[in-house]
Amino acid sequence: MDDDDQDAIRKFVAEFGINYPVALATGEIRVQYGGIPALPTSFVLDAEGRVVQKHEGLRDPVLYETEIRALLGLSIGNVRVETFEDTGQVFLKHADRASELPGVDLSKLTPELRVVALHKFNAEACTCGCNYTLAQCRIYDRACKISQAATAKIVAALASPHAPQASPAPAQSAQPTASSEKPPE
Repeated sequence: MDDDDQDAIRKFVAEFGINYPVALATGEIRVQYGGIPALPTSFVLDAEGRVVQKHEGLRDPVLYETEIRALLGLSIGNVRVETFEDTGQVFLKHADRASELPGVDLSKLTPELRVVALHKFNAEACTCGCNYTLAQCRIYDRACKISQAATAKIVAALASPHAPQASPAPAQSAQPTASSEKPPE
């Protein structure tokens, strides 16, 4: 992703002697990767092509080298590298698996009420115009004040001592309907 046009990027690649493939991400790819909230954002993939780490912002190149060496089974000394399996924190298509969402404080809820809240986040559409569920909008656009307020309202209602202690209803997906940037199935 970049804010410059393709000619400026080609010039940059030539000027700095970049010797690896450079591609521009389409809006669809950006959505598939859960949004790109910061530049640079780097993804580390394993040998099977699965994303095992996501880094936002500038990082020490030693971090990437260590992660790649670990994935290749090479010596990394006494360093421990942690990877993850996406449970909704990276890809929109996994939003229904999320146990945490950016900017949403579930700490005041019991484990049972957290499940209820997460079902509601996946069942209710965000009204900011994104055509995503509240969960998808929190993952895709961490700065969205509308989904942040709506999820906070749901959490507050569930945390209230007067809140009904109902069992969670099955989530109904509110997948985007009119957007060309639909998350993958």
